[in-house]
Amino acid sequence: MIILAILSETERYGFEIDKIIKNRHINLWNQVALSSIYAVLRRLADRGLVTAREVSQSSRPPRKLYAMSAAGRIELENSLEEALISTDRLLGRFEVILIVWPILTDDKKRRLLLSYQRKLKEKLISLADQIEREINPISAAQLERPRASIRAELEWLNAFSVKFGFETIEFDGG
Repeated sequence: MIILAILSETERYGFEIDKIIKNRHINLWNQVALSSIYAVLRRLADRGLVTAREVSQSSRPPRKLYAMSAAGRIELENSLEEALISTDRLLGRFEVILIVWPILTDDKKRRLLLSYQRKLKEKLISLADQIEREINPISAAQLERPRASIRAELEWLNAFSVKFGFETIEFDGG
Protein backbone atom coordinates (compact mmCIF):
# COMPACT_ATOMS: atom_id res chain seq x y z
CA MET A 1 0.00 0.00 0.00
CA ILE A 2 2.86 2.40 0.81
CA ILE A 3 4.55 1.83 -2.52
CA LEU A 4 1.30 2.21 -4.44
CA ALA A 5 0.59 5.43 -2.57
CA ILE A 6 3.99 6.84 -3.52
CA LEU A 7 3.53 5.77 -7.14
CA SER A 8 0.11 7.45 -7.21
CA GLU A 9 1.96 10.79 -7.30
CA THR A 10 4.15 10.06 -10.32
CA GLU A 11 6.31 7.34 -11.84
CA ARG A 12 9.48 6.58 -9.92
CA TYR A 13 12.56 4.41 -9.73
CA GLY A 14 12.88 1.99 -6.81
CA PHE A 15 15.67 3.99 -5.17
CA GLU A 16 13.47 7.12 -5.33
CA ILE A 17 10.75 5.28 -3.43
CA ASP A 18 13.31 4.35 -0.78
CA LYS A 19 14.37 8.01 -0.41
CA ILE A 20 10.75 9.15 -0.13
CA ILE A 21 10.09 6.58 2.61
CA LYS A 22 13.03 7.98 4.57
CA ASN A 23 12.33 11.65 3.84
CA ARG A 24 8.67 11.38 4.84
CA HIS A 25 9.54 9.42 7.99
CA ILE A 26 7.40 6.47 6.91
CA ASN A 27 10.06 4.21 8.39
CA LEU A 28 8.96 5.40 11.84
CA TRP A 29 5.85 3.25 11.61
CA ASN A 30 6.71 0.77 8.88
CA GLN A 31 10.20 -0.54 8.21
CA VAL A 32 10.79 -1.04 4.49
CA ALA A 33 14.20 -2.16 3.23
CA LEU A 34 15.36 -1.20 -0.27
CA SER A 35 15.50 -4.87 -1.27
CA SER A 36 11.88 -5.26 -0.13
CA ILE A 37 10.85 -2.32 -2.31
CA TYR A 38 12.15 -4.06 -5.43
CA ALA A 39 10.55 -7.36 -4.44
CA VAL A 40 7.19 -5.62 -3.87
CA LEU A 41 7.51 -3.73 -7.16
CA ARG A 42 8.03 -7.05 -9.00
CA ARG A 43 4.97 -8.57 -7.29
CA LEU A 44 2.86 -5.49 -8.04
CA ALA A 45 3.96 -5.66 -11.70
CA ASP A 46 3.12 -9.38 -11.82
CA ARG A 47 -0.38 -8.55 -10.54
CA GLY A 48 -0.78 -5.74 -13.08
CA LEU A 49 -0.95 -3.04 -10.40
CA VAL A 50 2.13 -1.22 -11.68
CA THR A 51 3.84 -0.97 -15.02
CA ALA A 52 7.60 -1.00 -15.49
CA ARG A 53 9.56 0.38 -18.39
CA GLU A 54 13.27 0.32 -18.95
CA VAL A 55 15.08 3.63 -19.23
CA SER A 56 18.47 3.66 -20.94
CA GLN A 57 21.47 5.24 -19.29
CA SER A 58 24.78 6.09 -20.86
CA SER A 59 27.52 3.65 -19.85
CA ARG A 60 25.26 1.91 -17.31
CA PRO A 61 22.62 -0.82 -17.52
CA PRO A 62 19.04 0.38 -18.08
CA ARG A 63 16.88 1.08 -15.02
CA LYS A 64 13.22 0.33 -14.48
CA LEU A 65 10.81 3.19 -14.02
CA TYR A 66 7.58 2.19 -12.28
CA ALA A 67 4.12 3.73 -12.60
CA MET A 68 0.78 2.85 -11.08
CA SER A 69 -1.74 1.26 -13.44
CA ALA A 70 -5.50 1.86 -13.39
CA ALA A 71 -5.88 -1.46 -11.57
CA GLY A 72 -3.27 -0.28 -9.07
CA ARG A 73 -5.23 2.89 -8.35
CA ILE A 74 -8.39 0.84 -7.66
CA GLU A 75 -6.39 -1.53 -5.42
CA LEU A 76 -4.89 1.40 -3.52
CA GLU A 77 -8.28 3.02 -2.93
CA ASN A 78 -9.75 -0.28 -1.74
CA SER A 79 -6.74 -0.93 0.52
CA LEU A 80 -6.92 2.54 2.05
CA GLU A 81 -10.60 2.11 2.82
CA GLU A 82 -9.93 -1.31 4.30
CA ALA A 83 -7.07 0.05 6.43
CA LEU A 84 -9.24 2.87 7.77
CA ILE A 85 -12.10 0.61 8.85
CA SER A 86 -10.01 -2.36 9.94
CA THR A 87 -9.96 -3.14 13.65
CA ASP A 88 -7.26 -5.79 13.32
CA ARG A 89 -4.12 -5.07 15.24
CA LEU A 90 -0.80 -6.85 15.11
CA LEU A 91 0.78 -7.92 18.37
CA GLY A 92 3.41 -5.42 19.44
CA ARG A 93 6.27 -5.75 21.84
CA PHE A 94 4.28 -5.00 25.00
CA GLU A 95 1.30 -7.09 23.90
CA VAL A 96 3.60 -10.11 23.89
CA ILE A 97 4.60 -9.25 27.47
CA LEU A 98 0.92 -9.14 28.42
CA ILE A 99 0.41 -12.62 27.02
CA VAL A 100 3.05 -14.02 29.38
CA TRP A 101 2.28 -11.59 32.26
CA PRO A 102 0.76 -14.21 34.62
CA ILE A 103 3.89 -16.36 34.64
CA LEU A 104 6.40 -13.53 35.26
CA THR A 105 7.87 -12.77 38.68
CA ASP A 106 7.11 -9.36 40.17
CA ASP A 107 10.76 -8.38 39.74
CA LYS A 108 10.67 -9.32 36.04
CA LYS A 109 7.38 -7.44 35.54
CA ARG A 110 8.88 -4.33 37.16
CA ARG A 111 12.01 -4.53 34.99
CA LEU A 112 9.95 -5.01 31.83
CA LEU A 113 7.68 -2.08 32.68
CA LEU A 114 10.67 0.18 33.31
CA SER A 115 12.47 -1.01 30.19
CA TYR A 116 9.40 -0.41 28.03
CA GLN A 117 8.92 3.03 29.58
CA ARG A 118 12.57 3.89 28.90
CA LYS A 119 12.27 2.88 25.24
CA LEU A 120 9.08 4.92 24.84
CA LYS A 121 10.71 7.97 26.43
CA GLU A 122 13.76 7.63 24.16
CA LYS A 123 11.50 7.52 21.11
CA LEU A 124 9.54 10.51 22.42
CA ILE A 125 12.74 12.54 22.80
CA SER A 126 13.94 11.49 19.35
CA LEU A 127 10.63 12.54 17.78
CA ALA A 128 10.68 15.86 19.63
CA ASP A 129 14.17 16.53 18.28
CA GLN A 130 13.12 15.63 14.73
CA ILE A 131 10.02 17.83 14.95
CA GLU A 132 12.12 20.73 16.18
CA ARG A 133 14.46 20.38 13.16
CA GLU A 134 11.69 19.77 10.62
CA ILE A 135 10.86 22.68 8.30
CA ASN A 136 8.15 20.94 6.30
CA PRO A 137 4.82 21.27 8.19
CA ILE A 138 3.42 18.04 6.68
CA SER A 139 6.49 16.05 7.77
CA ALA A 140 6.27 17.67 11.21
CA ALA A 141 2.61 16.59 11.42
CA GLN A 142 3.61 13.05 10.43
CA LEU A 143 6.03 13.07 13.36
CA GLU A 144 3.54 14.67 15.77
CA ARG A 145 1.04 11.82 15.35
CA PRO A 146 3.33 9.02 16.61
CA ARG A 147 4.54 11.38 19.33
CA ALA A 148 0.95 11.75 20.57
CA SER A 149 0.52 7.98 20.44
CA ILE A 150 3.64 7.45 22.52
CA ARG A 151 2.42 9.98 25.10
CA ALA A 152 -0.88 8.10 25.30
CA GLU A 153 0.98 4.78 25.63
CA LEU A 154 3.06 6.20 28.49
CA GLU A 155 -0.10 7.37 30.28
CA TRP A 156 -1.64 3.93 29.76
CA LEU A 157 1.53 2.30 31.04
CA ASN A 158 1.35 4.37 34.21
CA ALA A 159 -2.30 3.40 34.83
CA PHE A 160 -1.43 -0.24 34.09
CA SER A 161 1.43 -0.13 36.61
CA VAL A 162 -0.83 1.28 39.33
CA LYS A 163 -3.56 -1.26 38.55
CA PHE A 164 -1.16 -4.15 39.08
CA GLY A 165 0.42 -2.75 42.23
CA PHE A 166 3.64 -1.34 40.83
CA GLU A 167 4.90 2.14 41.58
CA THR A 168 3.75 4.89 39.27
CA ILE A 169 6.19 5.76 36.59
CA GLU A 170 7.34 9.36 36.38
CA PHE A 171 6.31 10.90 33.11
CA ASP A 172 6.77 14.56 32.36
CA GLY A 173 4.36 14.58 29.41
CA GLY A 174 7.21 15.12 26.83
